[in-house]
Amino acid sequence: MFTLQIKDYFAAAHKLVGYDGPCSNLHGHTWHVHAKWQFESLSDQGMATDFKQLKLSLHSVLDTLDHTYLNDLIENQPTAERIAQVIYTMLKKDHYGISLKSVTVFESPEASATYCCN
Repeated sequence: MFTLQIKDYFAAAHKLVGYDGPCSNLHGHTWHVHAKWQFESLSDQGMATDFKQLKLSLHSVLDTLDHTYLNDLIENQPTAERIAQVIYTMLKKDHYGISLKSVTVFESPEASATYCCN
């Protein structure tokens, strides 16, 4: 089994409505995203798939979130957990036949959330 990972980032604002703490105020993050795909075999060229394809797909998804107010795009609370789930769902639609393993969203270098369905 082979796992390929692509990293990218986007900037966006949010607030946690009803949360008792400073995150209830409008604030922003540079969200770093790691997406992983699993492959069972390699092509004749010795690759699972072209990294360029995966980079373009992740960047395309993140571009729709870049410089937005996430509360307008994500139902309920736009937490790191929900953002990871939304990105996973968007990426999953983009890759028929390719097994998306997980999406991890970092709201800071020390804090992340991962969503996976495999």
